[in-house]
Amino acid sequence: MKRMKSFLKNKRKTVGVAMATAVLLSSTIGVAVYQENGKAYEVKVDKEVVGVVGSKSSIDRVLESIEDEKSMEYKKEVVLDEGIEIEEVKAEKSELIKPEELKSKLEEKVAALVDAFDIVIEGEAVVSVSSQEEADKVMESLKSRNMEKYGTENTKEAKIVQNMESKASKVEIGQLKKVEEAVEIIETGGVEVIEHEMKPGENFWTISKEYNTT
Repeated sequence: MKRMKSFLKNKRKTVGVAMATAVLLSSTIGVAVYQENGKAYEVKVDKEVVGVVGSKSSIDRVLESIEDEKSMEYKKEVVLDEGIEIEEVKAEKSELIKPEELKSKLEEKVAALVDAFDIVIEGEAVVSVSSQEEADKVMESLKSRNMEKYGTENTKEAKIVQNMESKASKVEIGQLKKVEEAVEIIETGGVEVIEHEMKPGENFWTISKEYNTT
């Protein structure tokens, strides 16, 4: 009986040591694997490193959080500038930053973009408004104003803006202009205009056709 108790006691000690060894070995392997792999994700904005984090999903959550907060602030859907790059790298644990710190840095460096429509003249975006409807109003306003100024046969000189169109884009929200502001920018030197000496029988529409304006 005494032998049996002694055997069981020694058996428990052996099992306990074996389990402790297994735990220690597991921890050692875990550290070794991390040091060997060291997988992390480097975040860059316009080629500049902003930070390194250990999980790509944490980056996605940070970006979504910024977009959601900005969308609520501007009451308009916001996307972040496409200048953000994510690259898998190897890094020590001490090099990693927390998601909160990454968010703070990105908010400082990344532009929040909103949907817009540019007024494009001669292939160059001159001014941006919020919607296609506003872009149409800008162009119609410019045409009607030109018609009022240069629409009679008695007009001696006409100023014509060529090849005007609208195009969907994304811009920083501070770049959006109201219809009246956009018209003013274009009329007061936002674009180069062509001066045309009126001839007998000409009006705004005949001149527009000659210069292929829209």
